[in-house]
Amino acid sequence: MNTATLPPTITVPEAAELLGCSSSALYEAIRDGDAPVKVLRVGRAIRIPTAPLLAELGLTGGDTPPGPHLQAVGE
Repeated sequence: MNTATLPPTITVPEAAELLGCSSSALYEAIRDGDAPVKVLRVGRAIRIPTAPLLAELGLTGGDTPPGPHLQAVGE
């Protein structure tokens, strides 16, 4: 996921991917009030503000975090 092209808010599954956890784990943390990021609720929809999430992870606009779905060039 190229963080430079992310919209101002992202879905819980997208945030979970950046955080390196499952969507269900993040939904549970949100439900319990233990989410590691700010959460916006619009009706039943839950959105995560992108900029604070990236700042929390220490990422800037073009960084892509490592993850099981990503493989560095040459590996």
